[in-house]
Amino acid sequence: MPPEAETEIPDALQGRWGLTLADCQAGRSDAKGLMVVGPDGLDFYESRAVLGRLSARGEDRVQGSFAFTGEGQSWTRQESMSLNPDGTLTRRETADDMPPFSLTYQPCP
Repeated sequence: MPPEAETEIPDALQGRWGLTLADCQAGRSDAKGLMVVGPDGLDFYESRAVLGRLSARGEDRVQGSFAFTGEGQSWTRQESMSLNPDGTLTRRETADDMPPFSLTYQPCP
C-alpha cells in the first residue's frame, strides 16, 4: 500500500451514500441525507469534514479526527465509518459536548 493511502479514507468507503435512496437522486435540493466520501473528507448537505489524524484504518473501516465547517461555524468530531455485511455503511460520531450517535447509509446506485 502506498504511504499516502495510509492517510486516506479507504477506497471501499468512498462514494455517494444516502440515509435513504431518495437522497441519492441527482438534482434533489432536499437531499439532506446525502454523504459524499472522498479520499480526504466527507461532504454533506450544508457542511464539509476534512480528515485530520487517523487512529485506525482497514480496507473497509476508518476512524479518526475530522475538522468540520458549515454554516459559518467550525468544529471537530471523532468519526468512524465501516462497511456492513449487507453493503451499507455505518458512521459513528463522538464529541465531548454531545452523546455519541450512529447513522446507517445506503450506497447510491
